[in-house]
Amino acid sequence: MFQRFSANFLSPQGFSGERFNQAVLDQVRTNHLLEALASTAVLFPNQAEDRLQRLFGPAEVQVVRWDSSKVTPPEPKPQDLESFHKANEAVFALPARRTVDVIEFLNQGATEEARRKTGEAAFAFTSQFFNLPEGKNRADFSTAAGQAKLAVRTYGPFTPSESPFPGESDPKLTAAAFALTPEDPVSDYLPSKNGYLVLHLREAQPARNRPLSEVTPEVRARWLEQARIQMAAQQAQSFTQAANTALASGQKWEDLSKVASLVPIKLPVFSPADDKPLPFKDADRIRQAVSQMEPGRVSNPIQVEDGLLAVYLVKRDPASAETTASTLPKISAQILNQRRSELIRDWITGRASLPENKLPSQVLMQIRGSL
Repeated sequence: MFQRFSANFLSPQGFSGERFNQAVLDQVRTNHLLEALASTAVLFPNQAEDRLQRLFGPAEVQVVRWDSSKVTPPEPKPQDLESFHKANEAVFALPARRTVDVIEFLNQGATEEARRKTGEAAFAFTSQFFNLPEGKNRADFSTAAGQAKLAVRTYGPFTPSESPFPGESDPKLTAAAFALTPEDPVSDYLPSKNGYLVLHLREAQPARNRPLSEVTPEVRARWLEQARIQMAAQQAQSFTQAANTALASGQKWEDLSKVASLVPIKLPVFSPADDKPLPFKDADRIRQAVSQMEPGRVSNPIQVEDGLLAVYLVKRDPASAETTASTLPKISAQILNQRRSELIRDWITGRASLPENKLPSQVLMQIRGSL
């Protein structure tokens, strides 16, 4: 049977039986090696228990916040604005814009037959603008619309992110408008809510970078906004670092907050792994921070929509006996599987990176990304 398989399948592809056998043997050896490697994965003492408590232990938490809008940065110097504008030129650029003429073929009924006839009329109208015989000029859009007794409406200028056509929200219409060029200014007939639209390019304004003199107020406002965030971040970073040092030496959280003119907010006790919604602002960010913290510590500053916050984990109570009994085996298995995958990944990428393999960097990146 193998001879038939080799003759009918392997040989036509230039694959000898010996080479096939060697490939199978190599695969078996590799699988055994990876299985042996994965079997060396172990849990560190208390690793699963620690993760269980971080996720399911009820946590008593306080939060302090820095409102970046209340920070007053210094006025920017001209060179500050110049360098900021140069580094963020694309942010202040004007996007490409289009102005188009539009005609609409309205369905004369709700049936498929009515829509088919509307489509035929739209097709007949657009045909005069495409596949022109050599030497024949393209028809004037407004004149053709007038002869067909179709009203021409003009929309624009608009950008690629806008929906300029009243009652229409399909982004394909805007994309079709930006696909038009002076050489091909008329679109195909495009489905709309009430029939079909045909677009004609009236004006194309390319994107352009605006000089600093044109956007100075915008650049200044953006510079000040970024400066506020940076100053608030520096204040938050200084506080959290000093607070963790002071807490370790026995100082009280309340005193540290008061000296820094911060007002701690006590949150309801919660467990990070609870899937129920939490009744406080920025709950997901706080939940994630608490799951990675030790009691009596302050988190690194966390940037949120209106500034920054830091989390102080007052204490963490033990997870319930019921939760521990049902969840600890699952967490242990999860950590063990992760460790097995890490061992296999590290071995494969390490072997692939050996100089004698001479694999291109792109291939190595693909190997690392797929594991």
